[in-house]
Amino acid sequence: MAIIHIIFILNFGIFSSHSELETSSDNPGSSDTEMG
Repeated sequence: MAIIHIIFILNFGIFSSHSELETSSDNPGSSDTEMG
């Protein structure tokens, strides 16, 4: 089960980094980085 958690964390990290660049122009101060 730990493997699934690690994959989820990695996926979330990649997603957060991508959304950061996308939302950077719209919201240059997102608190979503704390979750990622």
